[in-house]
Formats: sequence, structure tokens, C-alpha cells
Amino acid sequence: MKRTALLATRDPSGVVEFARKLVETFDYQLITVESLAPSALLEECETVDFAYAEKMIRDGGVSLVVANFASPTIGGHRGHPWKKALAEMDHEIVGLIRGAALNPVAIGVVGDSRLYSSVVDLLAANQGRLPEPFRVQQACDALHAVAVFDAAVAQFLESQSGETPDLDALSGYPKTLYFSVKRDCTLQGVAAHQKAAIYGRFSEHFELLSGPEPDYACLLDLTLATFAIGEFEKPTALLVSKGQLLAGSSSGQLSEALQNINSEEGEDRGASMLVVNGALDYGTLEKHGVASVSSIVAPNFLGFDDEPGIRLVASKEGLGYESLQEIRSIAGGWLVQDKNRIPINPMTWRIVSSVQPLVDDWETMMFGVKIVRHLQSSACLAVSQERVVRLASHMTSQLDFEKAFSTTRDRLENAIFVFDEDLAGPDSLEAAQRLGASLVIHPGLDGNREPELVDHSNELGIGLVATGSGLAKL
Repeated sequence: MKRTALLATRDPSGVVEFARKLVETFDYQLITVESLAPSALLEECETVDFAYAEKMIRDGGVSLVVANFASPTIGGHRGHPWKKALAEMDHEIVGLIRGAALNPVAIGVVGDSRLYSSVVDLLAANQGRLPEPFRVQQACDALHAVAVFDAAVAQFLESQSGETPDLDALSGYPKTLYFSVKRDCTLQGVAAHQKAAIYGRFSEHFELLSGPEPDYACLLDLTLATFAIGEFEKPTALLVSKGQLLAGSSSGQLSEALQNINSEEGEDRGASMLVVNGALDYGTLEKHGVASVSSIVAPNFLGFDDEPGIRLVASKEGLGYESLQEIRSIAGGWLVQDKNRIPINPMTWRIVSSVQPLVDDWETMMFGVKIVRHLQSSACLAVSQERVVRLASHMTSQLDFEKAFSTTRDRLENAIFVFDEDLAGPDSLEAAQRLGASLVIHPGLDGNREPELVDHSNELGIGLVATGSGLAKL
């Protein structure tokens, strides 16, 4: 008796070639739902309606269901009245997938077009049948996909079906938040007795080339460095350790950036992670190597062999991945916030002092603002020639930066100081001037305090720039 495959796909990618292989190689017969019948297969398929397709699945008349649906969040119904939009969603296809997935003993269900070639290989190796472990795994994936569809429909109704649209939901904050993310791998937590796991697509972005497996602290450092270095197009190098940015530099050549972040004599940063946004060759690292590096992350490594004790991580798709929101666990729930990814646009900044920045200052000013919003607030950063000279973060008082910077006073002459929060008062300007600052940048969101700060910066002969946007990170 011939096996039967049911086709009900919104994504046409590869389905015609796959279906013909089922027929020609494995002697399957094809049926398809009338509204979804691929034109190239009309002569090879029996066309049925959804009700009959559901009955075939219930009665065991189908061996394989090849089906996928359009996401409710991106379908052509967007912008239609909610009742019409609801009716246009792929509920019938989802019903077929759910029915097939609930019977993995007898029916295989495949929804991802990227799996078609693997399915053909498995059928060839198993006399035209899919092995049970594969059927069960695909059934699990299908049920998760169906659950995501149902959740998206519920969110659509919550946001659209009231007397007025839910503007919070439409801007990314639905009334109900759902998580459905596959586990990537497990690992040890911070302490030996703690277990942890990565969920999502980490392994699609990064590949461990050599060295120890990434641990919990390494992953946090990698995440911070990845988002920070994504700010830059010029060759840039950053040092990160224990969730804190330690050093950074941008330059015309990656070798120059590496040289600039090399540890100062006598300065111990401990084991740290080096992240660069360009191909790193061994000769450059050897010449401008950074002391105490335990991990290196780069898009490509050239001329490297296994480096004992050093973790080499290659970014498969380049660095700087976007994330629209960040989610944290809090007592009693979850806290969700938009990530601070507003483009740095100096055209919107205000030079409020009579002292003006020099033409050569602007690249360094932009560098400092890009870096400071990845420090833990309250933070202050001293930069010069697109290089971090000194930084202080987690300050309990803004004026603590003067004490933190005092040991490097000789390197701060004419540096640009960048604060992630509004200046607390004239005292901050005075402290910056005592340390050698030529220019101070802050958000400048408090209009009531600005006249006093402007007058004081003019008296001190120090430049003052307001970015007009918050830079703090908690």
C-alpha cells in the first residue's frame, strides 16, 4: 500500500522538488489542500478540503504531513479590521499540524523547509519511513510552533479587539508575555554546585575554536562586549572582565587599536576577554599582545594554532547583534525594557558653552559616548584620540570619579570626559577641570540646572556638550 504525504505549506521554498522526490524515489502519493496546492504539482496531487485532510490525519490515512503557516504577527491581514484579520490567519493549517503532531507513532510532520534534504536522507536509510526519534522530535517542534501561533493570536486579540487599540502592546509590550526558546546547551553556573543553560541561537553566532568551553562569566562578558563593539565601524578592540568594560580603542588599523589598549606598566587588569571587530592574525597579536587575556573573540583568526589556556571564539556572522529588548528576573516577575540602541547622532547634540570642540575632537567625542552607555551607572569616562584613558563605573556619588582618576592625572591633560548621567552640579565640572579635562559631555536632560552649568563651564574655560539622550545603564 502506498504511503501518503499531505502538503499544506505557506512557504513554497523547495516543496515542489521535495514532493517529487517523495513520489519518484519513495513511491508516495500526494494530497494537498485546495487553497494551498502548488501549481507545479496540480497534476500529481489529489486536492482535498481542510475537513477531509483533518479526517485523513485522524483515521491514520497519512504517513507524512508537510505543513507550515504564516506568522500572525507578519501576515497580510495586518491593518485589517480585527475580525477579518482573525479569520484570515492560518488556523486550519495549524489544526492539521497539531493533529499530526499528536500522533508521532504513525505520522511524521515536517514544517521547516531546511529539513527537506535531511528527510530524504532518512527515508532512503529507513526504507521510506522516518525513524521514530526523528518523528517524535519533529512532533515536539511542531507543538511548540503551534503554541507560539496560538499565543500570537491571543496577543493580537488582546491588542486589537478592544474599543481602542492597546498602544503598549503595539509598541512591544503585550498584556501577556510568552517565552518559547530551545535549549542550546547546559553548563556550570557561577559556583560549582550551580547548573546553567543557554537558550536561543548562541551556537549559530559563535564557534569555539580552541580552549576551554565558555563558562557563565565568559558568556556575560561576551554579551557585553558584543553589543558594545557593535557600535563601531572603524577597527576597534575592547577588553572586558567580570561584566565590566576595562579598556577600548578605535583606530584606522586594528593593530593600532590593539597597541592602544595594551596594559599600562604596573596596571593589573586580571584575566580578561579581548574582543575585536576585524580579522585577527597571530603576528599582530604577538606584536601588540594584551597582557592577561584569557579569551579572544573575533570574526576570523589567521595563523593561529591551538593556544594553550586561551579561549578562541569565532563570530560566525560578525559582531554587533541587535536585540530590541532586555529581560531581567525581579522579585515576583520579570522586568522588560527597550535596549538603549538609539543611534549616536552628533548632529543632535548641543554645544552649550562658549568653548567649542575642535574639529579633531569629534571622532573621540563619538567614541566616548558609544562606550559610556555600556558602563554600569553611575559612570564617567575619560577618552583621548579614540582611546579609553580612564573609566569609573558603579559610582555611588558622581564626584567619586576624581579619586578614581587621580592616579592617572598625567595622562588626562586635554582629555574629554563623558558622563552617562546629567552633571550633579558645578562641582563635577570643577573636578574634571582639575584633572585636566578640556571638554565635558553629559546627557543634559535637566533644563533647570543647565544655565548654572553653562555659566560655570564658561568661567572655568571648559567645553560643555549635551547629547539630549540618556546614556545610563543599570
